[in-house]
Amino acid sequence: MVLPRKPSPTSYMADELDLPFWEGAKEHKFLIQRCPGDGKYYWPASVCDDCGTEDMEWVEAAGRGIVYTFTVYHRPFLREWQKDLPYNVAVIELEEGPIAVGNVVGIPNEEIHIGMPVEVVFEEVDGATLPRWRPVK
Repeated sequence: MVLPRKPSPTSYMADELDLPFWEGAKEHKFLIQRCPGDGKYYWPASVCDDCGTEDMEWVEAAGRGIVYTFTVYHRPFLREWQKDLPYNVAVIELEEGPIAVGNVVGIPNEEIHIGMPVEVVFEEVDGATLPRWRPVK
């Protein structure tokens, strides 16, 4: 069976709201949003939950967090990802508070665990720079 080509990561980067995030990733910076009024961090956000401001600012995050939860796919979410099996998808609780979603790399899937400290790394994939997460040693 010939699988269709994977969608390019650039196909979901056209959203104006998230464009600064992707521009930061190109420079290997993990950006999140902060409310200038109360300093609360978000990712992603268009408005502050607390004060309602839409004047959010993009700031560089520490790029560290912990694995809050994860799953390992043994059947592809999209059939185009069949060759990548098994792969993981993790929810990372950032030091600043918000969560991010991505893959944990540099470790076998069997060794990923909840509470594991991770840090962001960037990977070039089909013309895009994607954040990934690796265990902190």
